Amino acid sequence: MSLEDRIKSEQQAMKPIKNADIICKDCVYAYDDTKIPGNISHCEMYKDKWKPNDIIFHKAYCRFYKKSN
Repeated sequence: MSLEDRIKSEQQAMKPIKNADIICKDCVYAYDDTKIPGNISHCEMYKDKWKPNDIIFHKAYCRFYKKSN
């Protein structure tokens, strides 16, 4: 496989991360990412700053996480 073919193949496998993929899937503070795809970088608790990558990539627990009913 050529490098160009590999790049094209990997691009087809790419997809945005969704709340359903991270702990935020059932958090009361999460924004609705069905209206803005990939809108997981912010939430009610991280309005003015980016959510830490450790939370997004499952390396840390979010101290603000609160399960919705």
